[in-house]
Amino acid sequence: MNQLLDSGQITVEQAKLFEHSNVILQALGVQEDVEVLLSVEELRRGDRVLLCSDGLVGVVSDEEIQEVLALQEPLPQLTQTLIDMARA
Repeated sequence: MNQLLDSGQITVEQAKLFEHSNVILQALGVQEDVEVLLSVEELRRGDRVLLCSDGLVGVVSDEEIQEVLALQEPLPQLTQTLIDMARA
């Protein structure tokens, strides 16, 4: 789905309803040789990077995640807030 978004083939609104959003195009351990895809993001002091599964993304909106990460609270508290939101 992200590849379709990045290439402009679908919109963010279409992505929210995309029926094949859980299709994995690459996985470690499936093939003998793995082609590693890298991307580069420029980070600045104060930026936060969130690594999460589809248990959060798609359940909690990007805007809601961004609002929580912008709060000036300890990271364990922010993490628990996101977990609680996903469970709700």
